[in-house]
Amino acid sequence: MNLRLATLLSVSNFVKNLVDYRELIAALARKNITISYKQAFLGILWGVPRPLILTCIFVVLRSFMGINRGAVPYPLLTLTALSIWSFFKESASEGVTSVVGNASPIRNT
Repeated sequence: MNLRLATLLSVSNFVKNLVDYRELIAALARKNITISYKQAFLGILWGVPRPLILTCIFVVLRSFMGINRGAVPYPLLTLTALSIWSFFKESASEGVTSVVGNASPIRNT
């Protein structure tokens, strides 16, 4: 089988599984978000200060290091990059934890 065709088939199978199990994925995501932020003081808004605090730290460190200025404002660049990275990191971490922690409902589907 051609490698390109095999890749296309595996991607289409992945998308099909996402569509087929979208209710399960949504239920697990909703459950994890509710549990994670239930007892936090700010609730789900706690995800906002974390990238802002890291951005402030990086901007201060950059000012001491004397790195050249680019065309894009450094705080905006840092905040955008940290937000994307935080989303990816938390999604991967919580996804694995959710699948392992909810193995019995997943096996039943």
